[in-house]
Amino acid sequence: NSGPLTKIKIGALGKVNFTSGNRGFQYGLLGEAQYKDSFFGIFQLESNLLFYYFPDQSSDKAGDLRFQMEWGTILKVPFFKDFYFILDLRIFAFQEKTTNQFGNHIAISVGINYYRGWKFFYEPFF
Repeated sequence: NSGPLTKIKIGALGKVNFTSGNRGFQYGLLGEAQYKDSFFGIFQLESNLLFYYFPDQSSDKAGDLRFQMEWGTILKVPFFKDFYFILDLRIFAFQEKTTNQFGNHIAISVGINYYRGWKFFYEPFF
């Protein structure tokens, strides 16, 4: 058993902005981690963290980001067969290079999800 931390990734990153007239190449670092675990044999927790870092470069212009972080966590609670109550937390944060301004977005959602959308013909849908 590898434990609840299912993935750790660190790598090099290259990015090109194809939407602007001045297409500049940026290099940086990428980091990713995934976590999956269950508690009390009922609750399931899944979390994913993604991080990008771009050092200062001579070609930086307004709108270029120094870092960007995305974190998503889902708590699943089963209540009937393959139906789950879902609590979802999403956080997005970034820092702009030229102004050093930080920004973020946080979203929390609650819902019901069905995790057996694909079934063979001989299996009942519910």
